[in-house]
Amino acid sequence: RIQPGYAQYARNADTSLQSLQAMNGLRDSGITTGRTDPKTIYKYANGQWLAFADEVDVVRSPIVDDAWERLYWCGGGYAYPMMASISTATAGSKPYPKAGVRLGLDAPVGAPEVAAAPGRGEEPIAAVTAVYAFTLLTAFNEESPPSPPSAPAVRWDADEDGNVGGVIVSLPTMPTTASDIRTIRIYRAEAGEFQFVTDVPYGTTRFTDTTLSANLGVACPSVDWDPPPAKLAGMGYSPGGALYGFYDNVLAFSEAGRPHAWPIGYRLSLQDDIVAVAETTAGLLVTTKGAPVIVTGSSPAAMSAVRIDDNRACVSKRSMVDMGEFAIYASPDGLVAVSSSGAQLITNKVFSEKEWQALNPASIHAYRVGGDYVAFYDNGTPGSFVFSPEQGVTFCSEYAYGGYYDRHSDVLYLSAGSTLKEWDKGAQAEYLWRSGIFEVQTGRTGFTCGKVIADGPTTLRLIGDGQTVFEYTVPSDSMFRLPAGYARVREWQIELEGTAEVFSVQIAQSPEELV
Repeated sequence: RIQPGYAQYARNADTSLQSLQAMNGLRDSGITTGRTDPKTIYKYANGQWLAFADEVDVVRSPIVDDAWERLYWCGGGYAYPMMASISTATAGSKPYPKAGVRLGLDAPVGAPEVAAAPGRGEEPIAAVTAVYAFTLLTAFNEESPPSPPSAPAVRWDADEDGNVGGVIVSLPTMPTTASDIRTIRIYRAEAGEFQFVTDVPYGTTRFTDTTLSANLGVACPSVDWDPPPAKLAGMGYSPGGALYGFYDNVLAFSEAGRPHAWPIGYRLSLQDDIVAVAETTAGLLVTTKGAPVIVTGSSPAAMSAVRIDDNRACVSKRSMVDMGEFAIYASPDGLVAVSSSGAQLITNKVFSEKEWQALNPASIHAYRVGGDYVAFYDNGTPGSFVFSPEQGVTFCSEYAYGGYYDRHSDVLYLSAGSTLKEWDKGAQAEYLWRSGIFEVQTGRTGFTCGKVIADGPTTLRLIGDGQTVFEYTVPSDSMFRLPAGYARVREWQIELEGTAEVFSVQIAQSPEELV
């Protein structure tokens, strides 16, 4: 029988059912993205497809019921992380995203100026020293860190006639920004923290504050809400409704539910530069140019890192794939699986170091399809392979520049040409399957006949001591004769090529031995 894991070489061959079947090739999906061979594709909330020429990380908003259905992306030559709403990203013609704005807001540069408002009495009932600051709010209710504080101002809650002693707050001139700022939020501090006073439209330059101390609002929440680091190389989801990002050897987190706010205190510094991050059931798996690290925690403010005792570096960011309880990535030695229990080289019985390096592992980009790891590589002759822990490796003749696995439809979409393709949905691709080596005693074993049980014609090759000694297109499951003269061959292999399903191959010394 044709059994999984017993082949020395397999291309486009499926042996999962203990028969040899041809894998399906790519099928044209009819979906166009407006780009040819994009390296990153992403299916957006409204069914539209985003396509980037370079390698980009894209994530949907972590905010529950986000009215704008925002998404965020970084990498691919962008100067800083980006954000767009669904209406902005998919406006006009393809390719998408059509436009976006910088993610996050810097603190305003200028401080407000203050002066006593005219018309107040001479004797206050209550006088307090107040300091003012302001923040900026976008159309998405994203709030910046506060401005520098103003000089102190003495304000009166009321004079002896009951009149409120106001303070005139003058705001600095602010430049037009690409972050869609709509509102200025005024805060006042009297006994320590800044508390809400009021909102005024963006562009307001002067405001008179007459708010009583007892009517001040909540404290300013955005004191440490810095924008994300400009040079984020990757981005994704982290526990508690936050985003994570990384650059150099730093893993950073946003506030939960506030993807524009990335406090400096929410950053972890690792020993080695980070290559890729995957979200697994064990936590965030962070692969580096050294040992991998597992990062866990219940909130972005309380994350901790545990270094795994394995020094196999990750050589390709896009090779990292979350497989559920573990993740797989490409190392210099082969594919490595990492879980909470540790790391394991899972292709050590499949590839020698020389064979693995010949694939150019730094070029690998991969995707999870069911329990399989589907990888594409370019070593001068682009190709792909499917790795299954149970069945080993099967090489395929297909290649793609980028991919997106749609869990809802269970389809891996690939960018190859001007339209997206669907993995394993097309016509059958011709397989080439070569068995392992069967060693026989020299001079005492002479094979005379054979039999192939298949559902159609199949090309059979017998390889003796590394040379093809017999080739025959088997038309049916009837017995056929083998040529004489190879009794001294010691190492035999069987090679099959075609598209017909093969159930068994038998090579015997006499017809009576055939089943």
